[in-house]
Amino acid sequence: MANFANLNKVLGEGLQPGSLDLADTIRCCFTLNYIYRVHMDSRTPLLDSIPLHLCDHQLMVEYLIEQMTVQTYTSVDAERLVSQGISHLQHLDNPKLEAMFYGIAGAFMSHSTINPMQGFQFLEKALALSKSTGETTVQCNTLVSMAICMSKQGNSTAALALSRQVQRIAYQATDLVQVTGALERVARALITLVTTRTEIHIRKSEYAEAKSIQTALLQNPAINKNSGRYAYTFLNIALVDVMIATTKELVEQNLVAARKVFTRVKSPVPIIYCDMVLADLNLREGNWVLARAQFQECLNSRDAQVVLYCVEKLADSTRWPAHFQGHAKWPMICLCESHRLQERLMLYKALLFIGDWFISEDEVTAHNLFTVALEGFTFLDVHQSRAQCFMRFGEIAQRKGDSSKAAEMWQEARPLFERSLQTKDVEQIDRRLAALEKEHQSSLANFMTLHPPPEQLDEEVFEAHSEVTRSHVGNMLGC
Repeated sequence: MANFANLNKVLGEGLQPGSLDLADTIRCCFTLNYIYRVHMDSRTPLLDSIPLHLCDHQLMVEYLIEQMTVQTYTSVDAERLVSQGISHLQHLDNPKLEAMFYGIAGAFMSHSTINPMQGFQFLEKALALSKSTGETTVQCNTLVSMAICMSKQGNSTAALALSRQVQRIAYQATDLVQVTGALERVARALITLVTTRTEIHIRKSEYAEAKSIQTALLQNPAINKNSGRYAYTFLNIALVDVMIATTKELVEQNLVAARKVFTRVKSPVPIIYCDMVLADLNLREGNWVLARAQFQECLNSRDAQVVLYCVEKLADSTRWPAHFQGHAKWPMICLCESHRLQERLMLYKALLFIGDWFISEDEVTAHNLFTVALEGFTFLDVHQSRAQCFMRFGEIAQRKGDSSKAAEMWQEARPLFERSLQTKDVEQIDRRLAALEKEHQSSLANFMTLHPPPEQLDEEVFEAHSEVTRSHVGNMLGC
Protein backbone atom coordinates (compact mmCIF):
# COMPACT_ATOMS: atom_id res chain seq x y z
CA MET A 1 0.00 0.00 0.00
CA ALA A 2 2.96 2.33 0.66
CA ASN A 3 4.14 1.81 -2.93
CA PHE A 4 0.69 2.70 -4.22
CA ALA A 5 0.70 5.86 -2.11
CA ASN A 6 4.09 6.86 -3.54
CA LEU A 7 2.92 6.24 -7.10
CA ASN A 8 -0.20 8.31 -6.52
CA LYS A 9 1.90 11.14 -5.11
CA VAL A 10 4.42 11.16 -7.97
CA LEU A 11 1.80 10.94 -10.71
CA GLY A 12 -0.37 13.49 -8.94
CA GLU A 13 2.44 16.04 -9.18
CA GLY A 14 2.61 15.40 -12.93
CA LEU A 15 -1.07 16.30 -13.31
CA GLN A 16 -0.57 19.88 -12.18
CA PRO A 17 -1.41 22.63 -14.72
CA GLY A 18 1.53 23.37 -17.00
CA SER A 19 3.23 20.03 -16.36
CA LEU A 20 5.31 18.63 -19.19
CA ASP A 21 4.28 15.34 -20.77
CA LEU A 22 0.76 15.63 -19.35
CA ALA A 23 -0.64 13.07 -21.80
CA ASP A 24 1.97 10.48 -20.82
CA THR A 25 1.31 11.12 -17.13
CA ILE A 26 -2.42 10.66 -17.65
CA ARG A 27 -1.84 7.34 -19.44
CA CYS A 28 0.37 6.25 -16.53
CA CYS A 29 -2.60 7.02 -14.28
CA PHE A 30 -4.73 4.72 -16.44
CA THR A 31 -2.14 1.96 -16.04
CA LEU A 32 -2.11 2.49 -12.28
CA ASN A 33 -5.90 2.33 -12.25
CA TYR A 34 -5.73 -1.01 -14.09
CA ILE A 35 -3.41 -2.33 -11.35
CA TYR A 36 -5.87 -1.10 -8.72
CA ARG A 37 -8.73 -2.91 -10.47
CA VAL A 38 -6.85 -6.18 -11.01
CA HIS A 39 -5.19 -6.49 -7.62
CA MET A 40 -7.52 -4.63 -5.26
CA ASP A 41 -10.86 -4.34 -7.08
CA SER A 42 -10.66 -0.63 -6.48
CA ARG A 43 -9.76 2.63 -8.27
CA THR A 44 -6.99 5.17 -7.97
CA PRO A 45 -8.09 8.56 -6.59
CA LEU A 46 -6.02 10.15 -9.38
CA LEU A 47 -8.95 9.68 -11.77
CA ASP A 48 -10.66 12.55 -9.97
CA SER A 49 -7.63 14.82 -10.57
CA ILE A 50 -7.27 14.38 -14.33
CA PRO A 51 -8.04 17.59 -16.26
CA LEU A 52 -11.47 17.21 -17.87
CA HIS A 53 -11.00 19.69 -20.75
CA LEU A 54 -8.50 17.84 -22.91
CA CYS A 55 -8.07 18.65 -26.59
CA ASP A 56 -6.84 15.14 -27.39
CA HIS A 57 -9.86 13.12 -28.60
CA GLN A 58 -8.12 9.75 -28.21
CA LEU A 59 -6.95 10.56 -24.70
CA MET A 60 -10.46 11.65 -23.75
CA VAL A 61 -11.92 8.35 -25.00
CA GLU A 62 -9.31 6.46 -22.97
CA TYR A 63 -10.23 8.56 -19.93
CA LEU A 64 -13.95 7.86 -20.37
CA ILE A 65 -13.22 4.14 -20.69
CA GLU A 66 -11.38 4.20 -17.37
CA GLN A 67 -14.27 6.04 -15.74
CA MET A 68 -16.72 3.41 -16.96
CA THR A 69 -14.54 0.50 -15.85
CA VAL A 70 -14.70 1.72 -12.26
CA GLN A 71 -18.50 2.09 -12.23
CA THR A 72 -18.63 -0.83 -9.76
CA TYR A 73 -16.70 1.22 -7.23
CA THR A 74 -18.41 4.59 -7.62
CA SER A 75 -21.56 6.20 -8.96
CA VAL A 76 -21.12 7.76 -12.41
CA ASP A 77 -23.43 9.30 -15.00
CA ALA A 78 -23.79 6.61 -17.67
CA GLU A 79 -25.56 8.68 -20.30
CA ARG A 80 -23.09 11.54 -20.08
CA LEU A 81 -19.99 9.35 -20.32
CA VAL A 82 -21.30 7.31 -23.25
CA SER A 83 -22.49 10.39 -25.13
CA GLN A 84 -19.14 12.11 -24.68
CA GLY A 85 -17.27 9.02 -25.84
CA ILE A 86 -19.33 8.65 -29.03
CA SER A 87 -18.78 12.34 -29.77
CA HIS A 88 -14.99 12.02 -29.46
CA LEU A 89 -14.90 8.82 -31.54
CA GLN A 90 -16.39 10.71 -34.48
CA HIS A 91 -13.05 12.54 -34.79
CA LEU A 92 -10.99 9.32 -34.80
CA ASP A 93 -10.28 6.41 -37.11
CA ASN A 94 -9.21 3.87 -34.51
CA PRO A 95 -11.26 0.64 -34.66
CA LYS A 96 -9.28 -0.94 -31.80
CA LEU A 97 -10.09 1.92 -29.45
CA GLU A 98 -13.66 1.96 -30.75
CA ALA A 99 -14.02 -1.77 -29.98
CA MET A 100 -12.72 -1.22 -26.47
CA PHE A 101 -15.04 1.74 -25.89
CA TYR A 102 -18.20 -0.03 -27.08
CA GLY A 103 -17.29 -3.16 -25.11
CA ILE A 104 -16.95 -1.19 -21.88
CA ALA A 105 -19.94 1.05 -22.66
CA GLY A 106 -22.08 -1.99 -23.50
CA ALA A 107 -21.22 -3.73 -20.24
CA PHE A 108 -21.74 -0.47 -18.37
CA MET A 109 -25.19 0.26 -19.82
CA SER A 110 -26.45 -3.33 -19.73
CA HIS A 111 -25.91 -3.33 -15.96
CA SER A 112 -27.44 0.10 -15.38
CA THR A 113 -31.04 1.25 -15.31
CA ILE A 114 -30.54 3.50 -18.33
CA ASN A 115 -30.89 1.45 -21.53
CA PRO A 116 -29.90 -2.23 -21.26
CA MET A 117 -31.11 -3.00 -24.77
CA GLN A 118 -28.80 -0.39 -26.26
CA GLY A 119 -26.08 -1.75 -24.00
CA PHE A 120 -26.38 -5.18 -25.61
CA GLN A 121 -26.28 -3.57 -29.06
CA PHE A 122 -23.03 -1.88 -28.07
CA LEU A 123 -21.66 -5.27 -27.02
CA GLU A 124 -22.54 -6.76 -30.40
CA LYS A 125 -20.77 -3.86 -32.12
CA ALA A 126 -17.72 -4.29 -29.89
CA LEU A 127 -17.58 -8.01 -30.66
CA ALA A 128 -17.68 -7.40 -34.41
CA LEU A 129 -14.96 -4.72 -34.19
CA SER A 130 -12.74 -6.82 -31.92
CA LYS A 131 -12.96 -9.79 -34.26
CA SER A 132 -12.02 -7.65 -37.26
CA THR A 133 -9.04 -6.14 -35.43
CA GLY A 134 -7.94 -9.30 -33.60
CA GLU A 135 -8.33 -7.75 -30.16
CA THR A 136 -8.34 -10.89 -27.99
CA THR A 137 -8.77 -9.07 -24.69
CA VAL A 138 -11.77 -7.08 -25.91
CA GLN A 139 -13.36 -10.25 -27.30
CA CYS A 140 -13.02 -11.96 -23.92
CA ASN A 141 -14.45 -9.03 -22.01
CA THR A 142 -17.31 -8.56 -24.45
CA LEU A 143 -18.29 -12.23 -24.51
CA VAL A 144 -18.30 -12.34 -20.71
CA SER A 145 -20.56 -9.27 -20.59
CA MET A 146 -22.89 -10.85 -23.15
CA ALA A 147 -22.95 -14.08 -21.11
CA ILE A 148 -23.98 -12.13 -18.03
CA CYS A 149 -26.76 -10.42 -20.01
CA MET A 150 -28.02 -13.78 -21.28
CA SER A 151 -28.06 -15.27 -17.80
CA LYS A 152 -30.05 -12.30 -16.47
CA GLN A 153 -32.60 -12.85 -19.23
CA GLY A 154 -32.95 -16.47 -18.10
CA ASN A 155 -31.13 -17.88 -21.15
CA SER A 156 -28.57 -20.02 -19.33
CA THR A 157 -27.87 -22.12 -22.45
CA ALA A 158 -26.70 -19.07 -24.39
CA ALA A 159 -24.70 -17.85 -21.39
CA LEU A 160 -22.80 -21.13 -21.15
CA ALA A 161 -22.19 -21.20 -24.91
CA LEU A 162 -20.68 -17.72 -24.75
CA SER A 163 -18.50 -18.72 -21.81
CA ARG A 164 -17.09 -21.64 -23.81
CA GLN A 165 -16.12 -19.20 -26.56
CA VAL A 166 -14.10 -17.27 -23.99
CA GLN A 167 -12.21 -20.43 -23.06
CA ARG A 168 -11.30 -21.11 -26.70
CA ILE A 169 -10.07 -17.61 -27.54
CA ALA A 170 -6.74 -17.87 -25.71
CA TYR A 171 -5.55 -20.65 -27.98
CA GLN A 172 -6.31 -18.69 -31.14
CA ALA A 173 -3.51 -16.19 -30.45
CA THR A 174 -0.38 -16.39 -32.62
CA ASP A 175 2.51 -15.41 -30.33
CA LEU A 176 3.58 -16.07 -26.77
CA VAL A 177 2.99 -12.53 -25.52
CA GLN A 178 -0.51 -12.51 -26.92
CA VAL A 179 -1.23 -15.96 -25.46
CA THR A 180 -0.04 -14.81 -22.04
CA GLY A 181 -2.24 -11.74 -22.13
CA ALA A 182 -5.20 -13.75 -23.36
CA LEU A 183 -4.79 -16.37 -20.66
CA GLU A 184 -4.67 -13.67 -18.00
CA ARG A 185 -7.89 -12.18 -19.34
CA VAL A 186 -9.51 -15.60 -19.67
CA ALA A 187 -8.58 -16.41 -16.07
CA ARG A 188 -10.27 -13.23 -14.88
CA ALA A 189 -13.20 -13.87 -17.21
CA LEU A 190 -13.68 -17.39 -15.88
CA ILE A 191 -13.79 -16.10 -12.31
CA THR A 192 -16.52 -13.72 -13.48
CA LEU A 193 -18.32 -16.64 -15.10
CA VAL A 194 -18.20 -18.57 -11.83
CA THR A 195 -20.10 -15.64 -10.34
CA THR A 196 -22.45 -15.80 -13.31
CA ARG A 197 -23.10 -19.48 -12.59
CA THR A 198 -23.97 -18.50 -9.03
CA GLU A 199 -26.41 -15.88 -10.34
CA ILE A 200 -28.05 -18.47 -12.60
CA HIS A 201 -28.54 -20.84 -9.66
CA ILE A 202 -29.96 -18.03 -7.51
CA ARG A 203 -32.39 -16.98 -10.24
CA LYS A 204 -33.58 -20.59 -10.53
CA SER A 205 -33.82 -20.72 -6.70
CA GLU A 206 -31.20 -23.47 -6.60
CA TYR A 207 -29.77 -22.05 -3.42
CA ALA A 208 -27.78 -25.09 -2.32
CA GLU A 209 -25.76 -25.04 -5.56
CA ALA A 210 -25.24 -21.27 -5.40
CA LYS A 211 -23.98 -21.39 -1.83
CA SER A 212 -21.70 -24.34 -2.60
CA ILE A 213 -19.97 -22.39 -5.40
CA GLN A 214 -19.45 -19.32 -3.23
CA THR A 215 -18.23 -21.35 -0.25
CA ALA A 216 -15.64 -23.01 -2.49
CA LEU A 217 -14.51 -19.59 -3.74
CA LEU A 218 -14.19 -18.37 -0.18
CA GLN A 219 -11.80 -21.23 0.56
CA ASN A 220 -9.78 -20.72 -2.64
CA PRO A 221 -6.26 -19.57 -1.66
CA ALA A 222 -5.81 -17.88 -5.06
CA ILE A 223 -8.33 -15.15 -4.24
CA ASN A 224 -6.87 -12.02 -2.65
CA LYS A 225 -8.52 -11.61 0.74
CA ASN A 226 -8.23 -7.84 0.43
CA SER A 227 -10.04 -7.69 -2.90
CA GLY A 228 -13.58 -6.75 -3.78
CA ARG A 229 -14.05 -10.19 -5.32
CA TYR A 230 -13.41 -11.78 -1.92
CA ALA A 231 -15.97 -9.42 -0.38
CA TYR A 232 -18.53 -10.31 -3.05
CA THR A 233 -18.26 -13.93 -1.94
CA PHE A 234 -19.39 -13.00 1.57
CA LEU A 235 -22.14 -10.85 0.08
CA ASN A 236 -23.45 -13.64 -2.17
CA ILE A 237 -23.49 -16.12 0.70
CA ALA A 238 -25.41 -13.62 2.85
CA LEU A 239 -27.92 -13.06 0.03
CA VAL A 240 -28.57 -16.80 -0.28
CA ASP A 241 -28.74 -17.26 3.49
CA VAL A 242 -31.50 -14.65 3.78
CA MET A 243 -33.56 -16.70 1.33
CA ILE A 244 -33.07 -20.05 3.06
CA ALA A 245 -33.72 -18.83 6.62
CA THR A 246 -30.15 -19.10 7.90
CA THR A 247 -29.79 -17.47 11.32
CA LYS A 248 -29.84 -13.69 11.50
CA GLU A 249 -26.49 -13.64 13.28
CA LEU A 250 -24.70 -15.56 10.52
CA VAL A 251 -26.15 -13.37 7.76
CA GLU A 252 -25.09 -10.22 9.61
CA GLN A 253 -21.62 -11.67 10.15
CA ASN A 254 -21.10 -12.19 6.41
CA LEU A 255 -22.50 -8.74 5.59
CA VAL A 256 -20.11 -7.12 8.05
CA ALA A 257 -17.19 -9.01 6.48
CA ALA A 258 -18.21 -7.90 2.98
CA ARG A 259 -18.84 -4.29 4.00
CA LYS A 260 -15.45 -4.10 5.74
CA VAL A 261 -13.54 -4.98 2.56
CA PHE A 262 -15.73 -2.83 0.29
CA THR A 263 -15.13 0.13 2.60
CA ARG A 264 -11.38 -0.47 2.64
CA VAL A 265 -11.14 -0.57 -1.16
CA LYS A 266 -13.53 2.40 -1.43
CA SER A 267 -16.33 0.67 -3.37
CA PRO A 268 -19.57 2.56 -2.59
CA VAL A 269 -21.84 0.69 -5.03
CA PRO A 270 -21.24 -2.78 -3.51
CA ILE A 271 -21.91 -1.25 -0.10
CA ILE A 272 -25.41 -0.47 -1.43
CA TYR A 273 -25.71 -4.20 -2.26
CA CYS A 274 -24.96 -4.91 1.40
CA ASP A 275 -27.66 -2.42 2.41
CA MET A 276 -30.30 -4.06 0.20
CA VAL A 277 -29.53 -7.54 1.57
CA LEU A 278 -29.68 -6.15 5.10
CA ALA A 279 -33.08 -4.64 4.28
CA ASP A 280 -34.26 -8.05 3.08
CA LEU A 281 -33.01 -9.61 6.31
CA ASN A 282 -34.95 -7.03 8.34
CA LEU A 283 -38.05 -7.77 6.27
CA ARG A 284 -37.63 -11.48 6.95
CA GLU A 285 -37.22 -10.80 10.67
CA GLY A 286 -40.37 -8.65 10.83
CA ASN A 287 -38.62 -5.27 11.21
CA TRP A 288 -40.98 -3.77 8.63
CA VAL A 289 -40.53 -0.04 9.29
CA LEU A 290 -36.75 -0.33 9.08
CA ALA A 291 -36.87 -2.66 6.06
CA ARG A 292 -39.14 -0.34 4.07
CA ALA A 293 -36.94 2.67 4.83
CA GLN A 294 -33.80 0.78 3.81
CA PHE A 295 -35.31 -0.46 0.54
CA GLN A 296 -36.49 3.03 -0.38
CA GLU A 297 -33.05 4.45 0.40
CA CYS A 298 -31.42 1.85 -1.84
CA LEU A 299 -33.79 2.79 -4.67
CA ASN A 300 -31.85 6.04 -5.04
CA SER A 301 -29.16 3.94 -6.71
CA ARG A 302 -28.97 3.90 -10.52
CA ASP A 303 -27.83 0.28 -10.45
CA ALA A 304 -30.33 -2.00 -12.23
CA GLN A 305 -29.69 -4.95 -9.93
CA VAL A 306 -30.38 -2.87 -6.82
CA VAL A 307 -33.55 -1.34 -8.28
CA LEU A 308 -35.02 -4.68 -9.36
CA TYR A 309 -34.13 -6.40 -6.09
CA CYS A 310 -35.73 -3.70 -3.94
CA VAL A 311 -38.83 -3.29 -6.10
CA GLU A 312 -39.41 -7.06 -6.03
CA LYS A 313 -39.32 -7.14 -2.23
CA LEU A 314 -41.60 -4.11 -1.90
CA ALA A 315 -44.07 -5.56 -4.44
CA ASP A 316 -44.50 -8.95 -2.74
CA SER A 317 -47.54 -8.38 -0.52
CA THR A 318 -47.23 -11.85 1.03
CA ARG A 319 -44.11 -10.71 2.89
CA TRP A 320 -45.69 -7.63 4.48
CA PRO A 321 -48.46 -7.30 7.09
CA ALA A 322 -51.73 -5.81 5.86
CA HIS A 323 -51.13 -2.35 7.32
CA PHE A 324 -47.78 -2.11 5.49
CA GLN A 325 -48.95 -3.23 2.08
CA GLY A 326 -50.31 0.19 1.10
CA HIS A 327 -51.68 -0.09 -2.43
CA ALA A 328 -50.84 -1.83 -5.67
CA LYS A 329 -48.27 0.71 -6.85
CA TRP A 330 -45.27 -1.52 -6.14
CA PRO A 331 -46.45 -4.49 -8.24
CA MET A 332 -47.15 -2.06 -11.08
CA ILE A 333 -43.75 -0.41 -10.65
CA CYS A 334 -42.24 -3.90 -10.68
CA LEU A 335 -44.05 -4.62 -13.95
CA CYS A 336 -42.89 -1.36 -15.55
CA GLU A 337 -39.27 -1.76 -14.45
CA SER A 338 -39.11 -5.36 -15.66
CA HIS A 339 -40.42 -4.27 -19.06
CA ARG A 340 -38.05 -1.30 -19.30
CA LEU A 341 -35.01 -3.38 -18.34
CA GLN A 342 -36.13 -6.42 -20.37
CA GLU A 343 -36.01 -8.63 -17.26
CA ARG A 344 -38.18 -11.66 -18.07
CA LEU A 345 -38.03 -13.30 -14.66
CA MET A 346 -39.07 -10.09 -12.92
CA LEU A 347 -41.89 -9.65 -15.45
CA TYR A 348 -43.45 -12.96 -14.41
CA LYS A 349 -42.92 -12.15 -10.73
CA ALA A 350 -44.76 -8.86 -11.28
CA LEU A 351 -47.72 -10.79 -12.73
CA LEU A 352 -47.67 -13.03 -9.66
CA PHE A 353 -47.68 -10.01 -7.34
CA ILE A 354 -50.49 -8.31 -9.27
CA GLY A 355 -52.49 -11.53 -9.07
CA ASP A 356 -52.17 -11.40 -5.28
CA TRP A 357 -54.04 -8.09 -5.30
CA PHE A 358 -56.90 -9.60 -7.31
CA ILE A 359 -57.23 -12.90 -5.47
CA SER A 360 -59.58 -11.63 -2.74
CA GLU A 361 -62.09 -9.97 -5.10
CA ASP A 362 -61.57 -11.37 -8.60
CA GLU A 363 -60.42 -14.98 -8.52
CA VAL A 364 -60.79 -15.42 -12.28
CA THR A 365 -58.37 -12.59 -13.08
CA ALA A 366 -56.01 -13.76 -10.35
CA HIS A 367 -56.08 -17.31 -11.70
CA ASN A 368 -55.33 -16.06 -15.22
CA LEU A 369 -52.38 -13.99 -14.01
CA PHE A 370 -51.01 -16.91 -11.99
CA THR A 371 -51.36 -19.16 -15.05
CA VAL A 372 -49.30 -16.84 -17.25
CA ALA A 373 -46.73 -16.44 -14.48
CA LEU A 374 -46.49 -20.22 -14.03
CA GLU A 375 -45.88 -20.71 -17.75
CA GLY A 376 -43.03 -18.21 -17.57
CA PHE A 377 -41.51 -19.70 -14.43
CA THR A 378 -41.72 -23.18 -15.95
CA PHE A 379 -39.92 -22.01 -19.10
CA LEU A 380 -37.20 -20.37 -16.98
CA ASP A 381 -37.13 -23.37 -14.60
CA VAL A 382 -37.58 -21.30 -11.43
CA HIS A 383 -38.53 -23.79 -8.72
CA GLN A 384 -39.62 -21.53 -5.86
CA SER A 385 -41.76 -19.27 -8.04
CA ARG A 386 -43.47 -22.26 -9.65
CA ALA A 387 -44.28 -23.55 -6.18
CA GLN A 388 -45.73 -20.17 -5.21
CA CYS A 389 -48.10 -20.33 -8.19
CA PHE A 390 -49.26 -23.83 -7.24
CA MET A 391 -49.83 -22.63 -3.67
CA ARG A 392 -52.12 -19.89 -4.94
CA PHE A 393 -54.00 -22.29 -7.22
CA GLY A 394 -54.58 -24.44 -4.16
CA GLU A 395 -55.91 -21.50 -2.17
CA ILE A 396 -58.36 -20.59 -4.95
CA ALA A 397 -59.55 -24.21 -5.14
CA GLN A 398 -60.03 -24.36 -1.38
CA ARG A 399 -62.12 -21.17 -1.46
CA LYS A 400 -64.36 -22.84 -4.02
CA GLY A 401 -64.72 -25.88 -1.76
CA ASP A 402 -62.67 -28.14 -4.06
CA SER A 403 -60.52 -29.86 -1.45
CA SER A 404 -59.25 -32.45 -3.91
CA LYS A 405 -57.90 -29.80 -6.30
CA ALA A 406 -56.38 -27.85 -3.42
CA ALA A 407 -54.54 -30.95 -2.20
CA GLU A 408 -53.34 -31.70 -5.74
CA MET A 409 -51.90 -28.19 -6.17
CA TRP A 410 -50.18 -28.19 -2.80
CA GLN A 411 -48.67 -31.59 -3.50
CA GLU A 412 -47.27 -30.13 -6.74
CA ALA A 413 -45.76 -27.25 -4.79
CA ARG A 414 -44.16 -29.31 -2.02
CA PRO A 415 -41.15 -30.84 -3.90
CA LEU A 416 -40.46 -27.49 -5.57
CA PHE A 417 -40.25 -25.79 -2.18
CA GLU A 418 -38.03 -28.62 -0.99
CA ARG A 419 -35.77 -28.12 -4.03
CA SER A 420 -35.37 -24.45 -3.15
CA LEU A 421 -34.80 -25.14 0.57
CA GLN A 422 -37.98 -23.36 1.68
CA THR A 423 -38.57 -25.38 4.84
CA LYS A 424 -41.26 -23.07 6.26
CA ASP A 425 -43.34 -23.39 3.10
CA VAL A 426 -42.94 -27.18 3.16
CA GLU A 427 -44.14 -27.22 6.77
CA GLN A 428 -47.11 -25.01 5.85
CA ILE A 429 -48.11 -27.41 3.07
CA ASP A 430 -47.84 -30.38 5.42
CA ARG A 431 -50.15 -28.62 7.89
CA ARG A 432 -52.68 -27.83 5.17
CA LEU A 433 -52.65 -31.37 3.80
CA ALA A 434 -53.02 -32.76 7.33
CA ALA A 435 -55.99 -30.44 7.92
CA LEU A 436 -57.62 -31.64 4.69
CA GLU A 437 -57.08 -35.26 5.68
CA LYS A 438 -58.58 -34.60 9.12
CA GLU A 439 -61.55 -32.91 7.48
CA HIS A 440 -61.94 -35.88 5.16
CA GLN A 441 -61.91 -38.37 8.04
CA SER A 442 -64.42 -36.26 9.96
CA SER A 443 -66.76 -36.15 6.97
CA LEU A 444 -66.44 -39.90 6.55
CA ALA A 445 -67.29 -40.50 10.22
CA ASN A 446 -70.32 -38.20 10.02
CA PHE A 447 -71.58 -39.96 6.93
CA MET A 448 -71.22 -43.35 8.59
CA THR A 449 -73.17 -42.06 11.57
CA LEU A 450 -76.02 -40.86 9.37
CA HIS A 451 -76.03 -44.03 7.25
CA PRO A 452 -75.26 -46.97 9.54
CA PRO A 453 -75.28 -50.46 7.97
CA PRO A 454 -78.21 -52.77 8.90
CA GLU A 455 -77.38 -54.82 12.01
CA GLN A 456 -78.63 -58.05 10.49
CA LEU A 457 -76.10 -57.95 7.61
CA ASP A 458 -73.35 -60.51 7.91
CA GLU A 459 -69.71 -59.41 8.10
CA GLU A 460 -69.06 -59.82 4.37
CA VAL A 461 -72.04 -57.68 3.40
CA PHE A 462 -71.10 -55.13 6.06
CA GLU A 463 -67.60 -54.76 4.60
CA ALA A 464 -69.02 -54.37 1.12
CA HIS A 465 -71.43 -51.70 2.36
CA SER A 466 -68.60 -49.88 4.13
CA GLU A 467 -66.47 -49.90 0.98
CA VAL A 468 -69.32 -48.45 -1.07
CA THR A 469 -69.85 -45.79 1.59
CA ARG A 470 -66.17 -44.82 1.65
CA SER A 471 -66.13 -44.67 -2.12
CA HIS A 472 -69.25 -42.50 -2.15
CA VAL A 473 -67.81 -40.06 0.39
CA GLY A 474 -64.53 -39.98 -1.49
CA ASN A 475 -66.34 -39.07 -4.69
CA MET A 476 -68.22 -36.31 -2.89
CA LEU A 477 -64.94 -34.86 -1.67
CA GLY A 478 -63.20 -35.44 -4.98
CA CYS A 479 -60.54 -37.67 -3.34
